[in-house]
Amino acid sequence: MTANEYLKSIEESIAKIKAIDSDKGWSYEKILEAIMNIKKLPIVLFTYPKGNILFRSRINNGLAFYTSKTEISAPREKFVNNYSRANKPRQTLFYCSEDRITSYLELLDHISEISELGKEIQITIGGWRLLEDVQLVLVFNPLAPRTSRYYQTHGKSFDSVIENTSQELKKGTIKFFEFIGTEFSRQVPEEATNYLITCAYSNIVFGHEQCDGIIYPSVPGRGEGFNIAFKKEVIIKNAIKLEMVRTDKFITKIQKNGKYHYENISSINSSELKYDTIEWNSKWE
Repeated sequence: MTANEYLKSIEESIAKIKAIDSDKGWSYEKILEAIMNIKKLPIVLFTYPKGNILFRSRINNGLAFYTSKTEISAPREKFVNNYSRANKPRQTLFYCSEDRITSYLELLDHISEISELGKEIQITIGGWRLLEDVQLVLVFNPLAPRTSRYYQTHGKSFDSVIENTSQELKKGTIKFFEFIGTEFSRQVPEEATNYLITCAYSNIVFGHEQCDGIIYPSVPGRGEGFNIAFKKEVIIKNAIKLEMVRTDKFITKIQKNGKYHYENISSINSSELKYDTIEWNSKWE
């Protein structure tokens, strides 16, 4: 296969995927099939080292505290009802973010739906340390400007893969990453069917024997931070450990532009993590 032939096959596959009506039945399965039919599907796999701490947040139910590690870990399958960036309904993934700010930004849409002006809202965040090196599939858009931290950090890794790609596959590989990178950067409501393409790609690469998860830039964070969707096996084999828990209390205010603003008015840290139990300090700070 020549370089032009491979590029043409990638372009035809992308056109076929885009033409699938996501509002009709079996659309996810059709997208899945279309991606799987791509010969030599481009994948960038790299090692993310142990020792790093990642963050996962959850909005509290009212002003009650979470008292179990299970409550702030990956959700059970029966509670997963929609497609998201990387999961389909009834599929458990452990979503986490690079830092606390990115983790909170990922919740903004949810917060805006339930918050009321002048009302308090609590968010609990856990810091999880990686105890093992993990293999992650990198989502990278060659069209994105390398001005954000995510694209600056991973640009060299992506370039290295492209440089070592054969001439026959290089143009097609770049074209596919432009497509899938753009899909991962879309700002869409959680229930929207726009997630079908990213979910289908994620589930295909999850089948890679060495893949522990997929890493992609934060959309609300504009690429300054990143998110990781881990396969649940990472939790099952205890490759990640909860080391700290904190609950932040916010009050909803309104800005001059009419948009809501969430002011952090107090915080409280866990005093002890024992077995599956979270114990809390007695006072807010």
